[in-house]
Amino acid sequence: MLMLQLTEEQLDWLAERIPDHVVTRKGGRPAADKRKVIEGIFWILDNGAKWKDLPRRFGSKSTVHRWFQTWTRTGVFEQIMREAGRFVEERNGYRLYECFVDGTFSKAKGGGECIGCTKAGTGAKIMVLVDAR
Repeated sequence: MLMLQLTEEQLDWLAERIPDHVVTRKGGRPAADKRKVIEGIFWILDNGAKWKDLPRRFGSKSTVHRWFQTWTRTGVFEQIMREAGRFVEERNGYRLYECFVDGTFSKAKGGGECIGCTKAGTGAKIMVLVDAR
């Protein structure tokens, strides 16, 4: 199965925009490796897997999920998407206000190359991005 692998440059860009863990005087959990957490979140988003299937190399699945929830609830991911959109538009890429994104899941009961197992069954996610051109 082909999987998204973030480059060091992409990881740096994302990590710069995600706030660091705030340490209090009371102590608490040790800080998770932010870059591993980001990679774990993108692995889940790319793969469509359940959190329980997150590979151990990204850290604890509960830690990665907790940070995903926190960053989603606090608007961190929304801000990153807006900034990424501006970044693309500034470089004469797509104009996001002229784009449409859609996706579907195609079942593949017989399996095959690039076919994965998700909560919807065996198959592949199909994503489409269309611009004004």
